[in-house]
Amino acid sequence: MLRATCLSESGQETPAAAVIDSVLGDVESGVSDSVFTDVIRFEDLATYYALVGDAPAAAAWAERAYRLSPSGIESMVLQSALFDGVRQNPDFREAVSRIRSGIWDRVKTESQQVIVP
Repeated sequence: MLRATCLSESGQETPAAAVIDSVLGDVESGVSDSVFTDVIRFEDLATYYALVGDAPAAAAWAERAYRLSPSGIESMVLQSALFDGVRQNPDFREAVSRIRSGIWDRVKTESQQVIVP
């Protein structure tokens, strides 16, 4: 995904889109990369879409990342210039706020369901 981000930033949108299409194909088909967890791939997809200014897609991938892990998207990444293009979008802001506000309640609920031997 870093490659797609760099390609996009250098104005090479077609090769960047091809990389993203390949990753999306893997995600949709359930192909798992042995190096990266799904949460990292989802964070990277959210970052790519934020960088290109696609707030709905960035929010959707952020939500998927947070569903897999309470850390979802690292705060430093979310506050970085990578998200400048969508951070002020009201729908994106609302989605991230809603997702992050429910994280600890979810962790608390799920931790109560864990059976400790």
